[in-house]
Amino acid sequence: MKRSPVVQRKTAIVFPFFEHYRAGVLKALLTTGREFILVAGQSDPLHSIKAWEFPAGTQFRKATGRYLGGRVFWQQRLLRLACNRAISSIIYRGDAAFIMTWLSASIARLFGKRVFFWTHGYTRRDTGIKRYVRKAFYHLSHGLLLHGHAAKIIALEEGFAPDRLYVIYNSLDYEEQKKLRVTILPARIRELRTLLFGNPDTPIVICTTRLTRVRRLDLLVEAVALLRKSGYAINILLVGDGPERVPVESLAAQKNIPLRFYGECYDEKILAELVMAADVTVAPGKVGLTAMHSLAFGVPVITHDTWDDQMPEWEAILPGKTGDVFRRDDIVSLSETIRRWTDSSQSRDLVRGQCINIIEKLFNPVHQAHCILRALDGYPANESLNAEEQLIFDHQRALMSSTKG
Repeated sequence: MKRSPVVQRKTAIVFPFFEHYRAGVLKALLTTGREFILVAGQSDPLHSIKAWEFPAGTQFRKATGRYLGGRVFWQQRLLRLACNRAISSIIYRGDAAFIMTWLSASIARLFGKRVFFWTHGYTRRDTGIKRYVRKAFYHLSHGLLLHGHAAKIIALEEGFAPDRLYVIYNSLDYEEQKKLRVTILPARIRELRTLLFGNPDTPIVICTTRLTRVRRLDLLVEAVALLRKSGYAINILLVGDGPERVPVESLAAQKNIPLRFYGECYDEKILAELVMAADVTVAPGKVGLTAMHSLAFGVPVITHDTWDDQMPEWEAILPGKTGDVFRRDDIVSLSETIRRWTDSSQSRDLVRGQCINIIEKLFNPVHQAHCILRALDGYPANESLNAEEQLIFDHQRALMSSTKG
């Protein structure tokens, strides 16, 4: 039974700070004609991620916070926000380690506000005390705004009502990416491939990420070394920086692998050209927004096959269509998968179209904002899925059923 639409006043969105990569969905929400108030600090408390610069006229309330130890986070001014009668709904960053969110959300409900948690949700099945803490926290909300179907499937197993579980996906600033994609011509791509590695016909694998140990870039170097040993030439392009740069660089030199480091880059035009110059994105560790970035420019993504050590965005990787998976930590499996996706016999136009299609249908700011507005308006989440959603849901359910118990 459908709920009646909720009469909206103002909606507050509460985060520690607003990351630059949320610009697309925030802009989409701010241009819907609804009144949104953004409540957050003005910079990353951990000083590692660039903050979004709000457009002029944005309603913003400063609410700085700090980490008290580990993931435990305290944020000021949230109790006052919960009591504000001009606000009818509050969307919080849904993290149970944010202690003021527990109090603010509880008070907001006492004042008759609708409360939502914007969250990854479950990325694996919880055990022990963590299971009960997370479940109690999520029950403070009227609905969960989830990035993926795996989180929804586990929440259903935990007894949450399906009409409270809104899969909103995730996105980058797709409109900007789309504009860039159509302006970058094949001649420029070939020129860039030549500038990077000399021979424009040799396949290129790319990874755009912070260079940390969990990204397992050593596996990528080892897999490419195995391919080159068999006579299959391939180049590696890494965009980003971090503590693993020196170890990866040393390993590549030891294996005599052609590897280029571009370094950290926030210029979307440069990133677009670099991604489009590659044949495939390879993320040997877990993959998140890197997948969104690559698929938006028509480039498939390869990552490992262990669903409960992945980020929700990996659900956009549909094996055989928008990329593939390899057996986790298996260099031979990774090398075979890379070879399959860089082989010139593949229909690049078909693959490119499938990558772009999944972004245009689901993983874009307009669709994400639409899903959020439906939750705010009181519509249930358990309506029929479209073809792309059903494909993702069925794929995730099959993976998760094979490991349950």
